[in-house]
Amino acid sequence: MHGFVDCLTLGKNEGTLISLIHNKTHYNSEGNLMTLFKHVGLGAGLVLGATMSVMTIPAFADTIEGDWKTQSGETAGIAKCGGSYCIKLKTGKYTGKSIGRMKGSNGSYKGSITDPADDKEYSGTIKISGSSMKMKGCVIWPLCKTQTWQRR
Repeated sequence: MHGFVDCLTLGKNEGTLISLIHNKTHYNSEGNLMTLFKHVGLGAGLVLGATMSVMTIPAFADTIEGDWKTQSGETAGIAKCGGSYCIKLKTGKYTGKSIGRMKGSNGSYKGSITDPADDKEYSGTIKISGSSMKMKGCVIWPLCKTQTWQRR
């Protein structure tokens, strides 16, 4: 629970409730020990719990943005560019060369991939799971090649 508290920006009232949840106990103005549910009510506790669950979902989505170690050892950077994500090599023989453009979200992307050695463009897909990316480029299905990249 503590990790969620550190990640949220909350107003004064919500911060008080979070503190109560984290500490699990609270003293009322007469100095009597109360449990969270007696203090805020069962409904408020459930609403707060549901709100926290919804608020933390985006933090767990697999994002494409950042630096990736390619299968051959170079570093490729992926960043937003307009409504897409652009892939550009940061190290190696083809430093600075754009090698792809993808659209998508939540770990699943489609677009184009360019081979930096011959500038041929292929239709491509990317699937991200944790710190691993599977990038597939196809001339025409089933003539495809897949590489696995790791997040740096």
